[in-house]
Amino acid sequence: MKELRLPPLKKSPTTRFWRMDWNQRYLDQDIPWDKDGASPVLQELLRDLPDALPAQGHALVPGCGLGHDAYLLASQGYHCRGIDLSQKALDLAQQRYQHPRLSWQQGDLFRELPEEAVDLIWEYTCYCAIQPLKRAAYVQAMHQTLRPEGILVGIFLLDSGMPPEEGPPFSSPLEELHTEFENHFELVWERWPPHSSPGWERRERLMCWRKKP
Repeated sequence: MKELRLPPLKKSPTTRFWRMDWNQRYLDQDIPWDKDGASPVLQELLRDLPDALPAQGHALVPGCGLGHDAYLLASQGYHCRGIDLSQKALDLAQQRYQHPRLSWQQGDLFRELPEEAVDLIWEYTCYCAIQPLKRAAYVQAMHQTLRPEGILVGIFLLDSGMPPEEGPPFSSPLEELHTEFENHFELVWERWPPHSSPGWERRERLMCWRKKP
């Protein structure tokens, strides 16, 4: 599979190297990745392609930020947990969103994942925020968190427009994504997302992976 080659994006003034204080970013309201609402792609999947997601069950949103997507999943019948490193982000999420099927957890994705296995993981803006050297560990952690036949659906950033070692967000070339996930998952489908922010068209890939035994 050939890697996509795209023209560079303009570098954001908030771009920093991967060692950053995520809590401080929320305290400073320096969160350009937040769009003040649930992902349009997730909304479309739930509305128009219900068969693309498992039947209502338990869901996890890693790196949930201000909780928009977690709340949407809870409102659609899932028992959903949002997990994030930033306690400030979770405080703001809890102030805005409350639902009997919704819970929050502050923790490290590699060490403090929920004990109860889930049916669905919705991945958006988390994988691209992880240092590339830790991605294999992240994929393994997601595999361990899913129930048998559970699925991970996500939007992955193929090209950030920055050098590979600089971020977040870090690029995720398509060939690399397949290599990382195929160790623990089987690809169900992939496509271009129907909605991308201006300038990000053909830079993001929507993928659905099913847990291997």
